Amino acid sequence: MTIAVQTIPPRELKPETKADIYQALIAAQGEFKPIPKTKKVNFGNVKYSYADFDDLVQCVRPILCKNSLAFVHRINTELDHTTFMECEILHKSGQSIGCKLEIKLPDDPKQAGAIITYFKRYTLEAMLGVTTNEDTDATVQEAPKSVDKPKSKSTGAKSSTITEAQRKRLFAIAGEKKLGKEQMEPLLKGFGFDSSKDISKAAYDKIIEAVQIYSVENKK
Repeated sequence: MTIAVQTIPPRELKPETKADIYQALIAAQGEFKPIPKTKKVNFGNVKYSYADFDDLVQCVRPILCKNSLAFVHRINTELDHTTFMECEILHKSGQSIGCKLEIKLPDDPKQAGAIITYFKRYTLEAMLGVTTNEDTDATVQEAPKSVDKPKSKSTGAKSSTITEAQRKRLFAIAGEKKLGKEQMEPLLKGFGFDSSKDISKAAYDKIIEAVQIYSVENKK
């Protein structure tokens, strides 16, 4: 059997235009104000403030609506069982832009809810070009000199994983928030790490923030 395939000449293909949504987003970004950081952490010499997802939404939604913009979040699982958090910015013209980020969810609904909230905020920040990152005041703890380990003799690049002092800081904050092993293990897996020793320096600050968000979510 012969199957006829019709092709469209290249000259007939019209590039998709998203001028309306881009113009609206540019206008909205010009109106965004700094996001108030209403949540605080004060534990020993670990002190910082941050804005949670509710803070972010309350600040940006009126400006988005004024410019005929809206946002939606979806959690989609693909055929290979990979799960993504998707964030899409919509314009009244029907145009949209979006992004997606792989997410790994634990079985516990409360733990999953906290991780979902974190990734919703993270993707929305990325799409709108705003930030709710922590204002840090002396958040880096130095390990006591009495327990300092000898410096590595390796001449290669510095390790990409966190230091022992950073691990101690992480678990100090988790302990203060009453998070034990059963909460921390799935939280770390949500970021793709099987153990705290595997945490990368690039992901460290976000995990610290997620620990705080998890605590807040379970108090609501």
